[in-house]
Amino acid sequence: MIHSSLIAFSFFIAVWRPGKQLRILLRLPRRTVALLLVAGFVALVVASIIPIPWLALFLALMYAAPVVGVSLAEALKLRGIFDDAVGFALFSFIIGSTFFGVIALGASLFLGFPGNRYAVLVLVALHTIHVVGIYSKKSKSQLIEMKGDSLLFISSWLTLIYNFYLIYYPNDVYLPGEDMLRHYMWSVNLVRNPWKFLSLSPDNYLVFHSFEGGLMLLANCYDAPLLNSVLLPVALLSTLALAQLTANVAGNPASRNIALILPFVFSGLGWLYLLLNRPASPAAYFAALASGSEKVYRNLMYIPFPLMWPVPQPFSVAAFLLFLSLLLKMVKLQGTLPGSAVAAGLLMFSMLSTHPPQGIMAAALLTLLALLWGKSLSSALKPICLGAHAGALAGGALNMATVYLALQGAPRLENLMLLRVAAFFAPALAAAAALALSSFGIGLEPLFARLAKRLRVRAPVASALGTFLLILGVSVALDPSNTFATSRADPGWVVGLVPWFIYAILLGAALPLGLYGYELLAREGSKAPVAVLGLLAALAVAVGRTLGFFNASGIDTGYWGEKRFVLFVYIALAPPAAYALERLARGRSLRVAILSLLLALLAVNAAVSASYWGITSERGRISDTEKAAFDKLGELLWANPNRWVFSPTLRSRDASAFAAPIYYVFADPSYSWRWQVPELSLAIFRARNLDPPYVYINWATNSQPARSGWIGRILLPRLPKLFSVGSIDVYDAPLLAPPVPNGSVALAIPPVWDESVDEAYLLLSLAGVNFTSVLGIDPSLYSYRVIVLPYDTSEENRTVTIDLLSTPIAFTSGSVNLDSESVELGGRQERLGNIVVWRNPFYLFPEAINVTVRFEVREYNPKVLNYFYFIYDFKDEGNYRYVGVMFTEQNKVYMLNCLVTNGKAYCIPAWPGIFLGNIDRVTGDHLLNLSFNFSKRELCTTLDALNRTCFNISFSGGSIGVRVDRFWAVKVKEMFITTRIRNYLNLERLKAENRTLIVFQRKPVTNETGEIRYGENLTIYGEQILDNKTHINSTFIPERYYSEINYANLVASNITFYNLSLTASNLLVIPLDSLRVYQHNKIQNLTSVRYLIIESPSEKVLNAFYVQANVKGGIGFYAKLEADRMYVPNGNVSVYFDDGVISELKGDLLFEGKFLVLARRPIFTAQRSVIRGVFGQSLLYPYLARDLIVIGNATFRFVRGDDSFLYFFVDASNSKIMFDPSLNIYSEWESVPLVLKYSYWIIVIICVFIAKRLQRLLKRRRP
Repeated sequence: MIHSSLIAFSFFIAVWRPGKQLRILLRLPRRTVALLLVAGFVALVVASIIPIPWLALFLALMYAAPVVGVSLAEALKLRGIFDDAVGFALFSFIIGSTFFGVIALGASLFLGFPGNRYAVLVLVALHTIHVVGIYSKKSKSQLIEMKGDSLLFISSWLTLIYNFYLIYYPNDVYLPGEDMLRHYMWSVNLVRNPWKFLSLSPDNYLVFHSFEGGLMLLANCYDAPLLNSVLLPVALLSTLALAQLTANVAGNPASRNIALILPFVFSGLGWLYLLLNRPASPAAYFAALASGSEKVYRNLMYIPFPLMWPVPQPFSVAAFLLFLSLLLKMVKLQGTLPGSAVAAGLLMFSMLSTHPPQGIMAAALLTLLALLWGKSLSSALKPICLGAHAGALAGGALNMATVYLALQGAPRLENLMLLRVAAFFAPALAAAAALALSSFGIGLEPLFARLAKRLRVRAPVASALGTFLLILGVSVALDPSNTFATSRADPGWVVGLVPWFIYAILLGAALPLGLYGYELLAREGSKAPVAVLGLLAALAVAVGRTLGFFNASGIDTGYWGEKRFVLFVYIALAPPAAYALERLARGRSLRVAILSLLLALLAVNAAVSASYWGITSERGRISDTEKAAFDKLGELLWANPNRWVFSPTLRSRDASAFAAPIYYVFADPSYSWRWQVPELSLAIFRARNLDPPYVYINWATNSQPARSGWIGRILLPRLPKLFSVGSIDVYDAPLLAPPVPNGSVALAIPPVWDESVDEAYLLLSLAGVNFTSVLGIDPSLYSYRVIVLPYDTSEENRTVTIDLLSTPIAFTSGSVNLDSESVELGGRQERLGNIVVWRNPFYLFPEAINVTVRFEVREYNPKVLNYFYFIYDFKDEGNYRYVGVMFTEQNKVYMLNCLVTNGKAYCIPAWPGIFLGNIDRVTGDHLLNLSFNFSKRELCTTLDALNRTCFNISFSGGSIGVRVDRFWAVKVKEMFITTRIRNYLNLERLKAENRTLIVFQRKPVTNETGEIRYGENLTIYGEQILDNKTHINSTFIPERYYSEINYANLVASNITFYNLSLTASNLLVIPLDSLRVYQHNKIQNLTSVRYLIIESPSEKVLNAFYVQANVKGGIGFYAKLEADRMYVPNGNVSVYFDDGVISELKGDLLFEGKFLVLARRPIFTAQRSVIRGVFGQSLLYPYLARDLIVIGNATFRFVRGDDSFLYFFVDASNSKIMFDPSLNIYSEWESVPLVLKYSYWIIVIICVFIAKRLQRLLKRRRP
């Protein structure tokens, strides 16, 4: 209510015409101004030394940028470009900020920190001296006049701003300040460690971020919340520039004042939807917004953001609006002004170096204007075009330099990079085209003259049409039966076309008012504003719709979809809309009151948008504990500027920007914490050749992802903890060398992945070894001169015990709570399907395993049946086998053996299963023992001291887990697998050939340094062993790592290939059932086979062909392929049987049966590919992760993966790629039924229009 009342009061003051105006005259001699400038600089220096952070930052913003800008404008003789003080102040601030940012960036790159701080101090000091010299000259006193009504308006406007930001922009909330925090982090890194930062990612907002960084250098203060608060005046630049453009269009101060309040009015009409669909509570309101509800989210969240956030876009928009003002002034004069080319170039460079799309639109608008006017305005357009061309070249070159640095001099041919190259230099080409057209016009001036004449005559029809479209659009959009969604294809609204009625909702009252304003301007002969702004609106719709069609056709245009160009339509409508409001209210008290009320109702939308952030702020508020942790973490980061922060969740990653400088490596860090194998997990610790990170974990919010993957389960407990603050822990990650595909040292992976394998990975990584991982049964293992074994090879068979609770998690469903020593399922509520599945520790299953599960029933409902299951063959959520116990109300226990196929469950024997007996109590500890004999396909189970039960089972090599149904709380305390593993290494071959074999074992060992036990001085031990025992360079080299690893452009969970050709060095085949082999019309049935090795006899690559195959997982650099038919031409096959016998097969072979194929970094070439579970891809739209279908001869090069993520490098240049299901792009025809439903508005508008015409005719006929 306060917000809406302020809107009404501001509008009332804007159009108020008192009989006698109050004049306040301020007389300031030039020397006084000079003394104030000196005092300001001294105050800035003192505030930064004492320090007084908030004052230093405020003075840096409000003193440094304007002073530098005024000095630069005076030196370039640009004072006459803008007539009034507001326009000159805005122009000075824009070019001053840009120049200040360029100097800060250059000083940071070439002087480093803290040399760049002294450079910006010298810069401000020199410009201060220059300005002081100007104002110290003898001259008349400068008279500053401010009218009383203007003073009242400014007071109410500032109160409105304060009220809006009070609830809209809390400074200790990472939402909505997430973007601002990210920009703050970038700006700190640009001045603290720019070369490292620019090598990570191209920064399209480079100069704005360096400007922010320069302010912090000048103030010697680096505090995210404080910077966010101080930078709020930057958010007002675009609003003030829009008011300045309105003054140039309308030519009166009242319209300018009205334009100042338009962003707060917000123009949209989404509040109508809220009135009709009021949420029952703040929680329900938040849920509606979080779900991406089109009618709420789009209407509330779009328009104010580009104009009201202190981020690069409003800064660039302000430069764009000043560019329009300059263009309008030149067109009105139909001539040139001294310095106009320089001013245009500076503004164009400012746009392209802070937020490029505005520069692109400005250059495109110049081209259209030159096309219309041609030679008639050559003298006016030529300087603007020339300056814009020079500024565009400079801005494009600067942006291209950042792309070059980010790609380390080797640009990748990716759509996004090509798009950036085109976007950077498109303005320069457009400005050059405009320059040519302005000199050699093509004769469209008569056509424009006729259009302008038509506009003066037909404008009433246009304004009536705008009113009709607004009413009809709002009616269609708010209709309960309307199921439109521009986000059907993309929740972020990147892809697709914007429905026509969304324009009406977003533009709101600006649509009819703007068209009415165009009518008034056309009647008054203001040809230039109508032409320039009208062309801008048409250009914005055309460009946005064209990009929408490109996206809908599968051509990636980046994240600049159609909806982002609605902003330019709003800019084109806002000045004439403000002028229309001023004309409607001029001299009419009743109309002033009515319009004030209407604007207050429209302002409800902005207040509701602000209250949204108030509701959600508690969810994103930075707690006192987090602030304390960030203070400590910030000290570490400033002392070690190349370190970065690695956190399990987006929330913690974004919030940790308060402790900048940090770097972001992955868009969503939770993915890397879910990785199950070190080949993926360790790679992030050398991403982009960064120094090792600090690991930040808030256990209150991050415990689930932190304990899921290899990092949290294996690496984290072994990292040194730096400090703890409440529930927050910060760890120090050392230098870790990731496994590489072609390392010089091979780590042999045994058939079972136990703790010794993880420790071997850590030892080699800590030692900085250039190593790779090779499966123990892979014959390519013997091609390495140095082989590391994580177990003792002297034993023919060894007993292995695996603690599953310390194994990475592969899948969870329902309520699952993980901690370091147990897993709790149930979530204190009665529900089905609480599942947790661990990574499969076997790639070659043993003949038999024993499993021990100790679980505690803590809470349950005795009135219902409760179940505890052990999952032993998990494929996916809809396909797995399990065995378990059912507890009844009478404490009876039944054993069941079941399977889930395509989501449907079956039990053998049928429910309720086999009765085991009675127990004394259900709550408390229980012990479940399971014995699997896979060769005999038998499973025997025992619960506590009850009867032993056996089942016949089928098994296909799936993962292991547990499932709980209906129990309120069950805690799994222990879960061990015990098995005997055969040693499959060829020891004779190892001994016969010249190689070094290193065994990591827990027993004491002796080397040159004496006796060392495993676990003590691990890094030293590994380095000494490798240095003393090998004669090759086994040191990890980061540069070589990046040249050898392909950048994956597809990440998915599984791919089904049809008509597949596979290329690899060899294939490891593990039968899941009996296997049939066809050779020369002979059939062999192979049973009791452990595995097969298929190689090429010519020592070249091996080819295999499949009708259909499914890649569902990986083991590091090995892809796991499931198939039931495989043809291998000219292959050598070694068949290893269970009893140790080895047989050979040669020639063209056809294999049939269910089997698993392991291939190291294979290449798949398929005629058709169905890709499921896509997490990221750049094949179609880099910003959309959806299932894909690839038709045609496409090549998939496997990079690495685990059971959750598969990374591929895909060449589909000759293929057709489609989303599955296909993108459901909105069609305008879908709204036809609703348009017909509300067709009565057509009748109403026609009647009103006819009545108005009749009224005019009657007036003419009266004497």
